Amino acid sequence: MKRLIAFFLALVCLLGLVGCSFVVREQQLMYDGEIYYYNEMGFVDELPDAYEQVGTVKQTSDSKKPTEDFHGCRVVVGQNVYAADDHPFEIYLEFESGYAKFTTLPAA
Repeated sequence: MKRLIAFFLALVCLLGLVGCSFVVREQQLMYDGEIYYYNEMGFVDELPDAYEQVGTVKQTSDSKKPTEDFHGCRVVVGQNVYAADDHPFEIYLEFESGYAKFTTLPAA
């Protein structure tokens, strides 16, 4: 009986420790109060027409979802952010080799 209780307590402690380490798996950025997600399908060499720089990534974390504009997950501080008035559900982040499209819909 003591072994069963010890095993149960060890299991509860292990699950508790695993639950404390949250890792965001997808790239995200908050802009204009919305979280935008990269779905790994929207990478282009040149920025589409009508997109203008609206800011840069200010803070990033791999363990916390963004809660303020220009804060992100799995992105790099200093990356330029581009938006267009006629495409309110899309933004682009600049990389060395092109631009990644982020949308307000997470990848399925």
